[in-house]
Amino acid sequence: MLKPLTVLVLTVGLLASAELHCQDPSNCPFYPIHSCFATEKGLVCGSKSDGGFEMSINPIETFYYTPFNVENDTGMPCITIPLSDELYSYVDYRGPTVMDLDDLELIGNCSRMSYCDKRKRTCQPKRPVGSHCSHNMECYFGMDGFPGHCTNQSVCSIREGLPAYYYTPSNEQWTVGDQWQSAVYALVITGALAICLIFGRQQASNLASGVRGLYDKWNNRSVQTRAVDASSIPPFQDEASWHHYRGRWWKKVPGLGWVYKRFKREPTNDDEAYLHLTRQERVDDPPPYRG
Repeated sequence: MLKPLTVLVLTVGLLASAELHCQDPSNCPFYPIHSCFATEKGLVCGSKSDGGFEMSINPIETFYYTPFNVENDTGMPCITIPLSDELYSYVDYRGPTVMDLDDLELIGNCSRMSYCDKRKRTCQPKRPVGSHCSHNMECYFGMDGFPGHCTNQSVCSIREGLPAYYYTPSNEQWTVGDQWQSAVYALVITGALAICLIFGRQQASNLASGVRGLYDKWNNRSVQTRAVDASSIPPFQDEASWHHYRGRWWKKVPGLGWVYKRFKREPTNDDEAYLHLTRQERVDDPPPYRG
């Protein structure tokens, strides 16, 4: 009796050696290691490592040759895809907007951006949208070189019915918009606020440290500093001298000293001088008249 592991190995070997026909790469039991290839026997599952005309899993594409030729193959000789009844059925299934029977003669072992010229049998570069064409396989669109469509066998165009993420529709061109000025102003203001926050925070920290230092110095003044401040006040012998000092406070104001000297009346002789008499020097009789 065979063991389960032995049965599994034999089954895998039979599947690998059997010729399995396919209509999509996912029909192959060992996908994605295997894929669907176009051969003279039809569309057959095969190993990707062997290469050949492989059917793309991407519905926007048809067949491409592996391994990829990424070099500039313009002018290099090429061979076309093997024809079979299953391949003709595939063409009918995809429809004329994707490919037709005449396009089969242009699918060769060229790069994605080239096609096989059926007259010269050499690889030629595909043409962008708006160029003159005769077959669909002569056209491409997009940065990835997706197969295009030859409208009325004259002008390359984008294939109809494709999802919008494959291309930018001609009626939806990218524009700046009407609010671009507001967007620029908002960007400038946001950048200015960010710069102010970054540098202002640092400056505010420095300012706070400086104010805190000044406050600490004011509270921690030494006794010597206070003594020096007290020594700036002149000593007073009695109350009269203190009143005399306080009575001349205006002399300390800048400018008032000059005004006082300017308008002070200077005596010319002793007769015009005012003499202050004490209580003992006063007499009852007025002084004699000076004529």
